[in-house]
Amino acid sequence: MSRPPGPNRIVGINWMGDVLYPEYFDNDIVAETKEFYDLFNRCELCDEEVEELLGNSTLKG
Repeated sequence: MSRPPGPNRIVGINWMGDVLYPEYFDNDIVAETKEFYDLFNRCELCDEEVEELLGNSTLKG
């Protein structure tokens, strides 16, 4: 975790849980990422933009 703490940690917790413990986390990380960016950055992301942000890190096949 880097300093200073920022709001990106909020969505990062769900992302990390999805990556490390997928059997326990049944998140829709795409929807959560869209909601987070809309709420904190006032930016509505399309599916392609979320896919680019997440890359291959969490998108389950």
